[in-house]
Amino acid sequence: MRYLGSSTSIEASVRDLESPSVRVRVEAAERLGRVPPEERDRAAAALRPRLEDHSPDVRYMTALSLGRLQDREAVEALSRMARDEDEPMPRQAAISALGEIGDPSAAEILIEALRSSAAEVRFQAAIALPRVAPEAAVEPLGAALDDDDAEVRACAAAALGDLGHEGSRDRLVELLSDPEQQVRMEAATALSRMGDRRGTAVLIHALQDRDFRLLAAEHLFRCPDPAARGALNSALVRWMAPPLLKVWAAGALVKLGDEQARSHLVRLLHHKNEPVRGLAIQVLGAIDQPWSRTTLESLLEPKNAQDFAGWGDEIREALAGRRSGTPSA
Repeated sequence: MRYLGSSTSIEASVRDLESPSVRVRVEAAERLGRVPPEERDRAAAALRPRLEDHSPDVRYMTALSLGRLQDREAVEALSRMARDEDEPMPRQAAISALGEIGDPSAAEILIEALRSSAAEVRFQAAIALPRVAPEAAVEPLGAALDDDDAEVRACAAAALGDLGHEGSRDRLVELLSDPEQQVRMEAATALSRMGDRRGTAVLIHALQDRDFRLLAAEHLFRCPDPAARGALNSALVRWMAPPLLKVWAAGALVKLGDEQARSHLVRLLHHKNEPVRGLAIQVLGAIDQPWSRTTLESLLEPKNAQDFAGWGDEIREALAGRRSGTPSA
């Protein structure tokens, strides 16, 4: 995180909160959300009164900054804003901030927000509620799977997947037939996170979609399905396929026992594009087989020092810390 610098700069930002200029107050509120940890109490105390600012832009930025600061003393005021604010953007910011702070006392306010007539408010509440009260979130999120707005349905599906709520699996399967691809994808990836392969067909289809193919390949790596072999192999050998897609595809095929995919994955370790090399390292660590560990260990040997200079921390992390997890792109 990039912090606001000196105490002099913080003093200036606090003073700017009183400026007659809306733009100056907004910028000051934004800067105070980035103070170093030892200055957070001071910044939060200066920001709280700005939740009553006459400008919705200032109220919006103040709420976001209080969320970043995780200021529990602001929960009551933010809860009032989430319930009573007339302007949509500050209200959404208050809901988002409550999610960032994670105080369970905000649960009822967020459940109420999930029933708002404004779709953008329901969307923010679906994101925030599981962070505040995971157990209490399950039933209202389940109801949100039937929301009229596609983004709300998608967000609710993603949240239930993150919560790993087993009782939601069949409801998520129903969303695999949703008319909106975004919703189908969130349902499929949520099922994947639960180790449920019933979304495989949606993920296979998404491998052809420019917007969703990387996400689909990641989750086919997370939850490999023999039914996806052909599609994954096509992605791996297609000349113009993005190299990040090839990494995920090779990793998924390796998990499915494809010996030839190993060589593809090892070659991608030497790709000229650094994000591709980094992802290949992480995927090898997550595969956690004897050959993948040996391959990673060999990258730390003196003979590879030039090619992998600067990658030591990532390689050691892949060896030590991601054996049971799934890497992130």
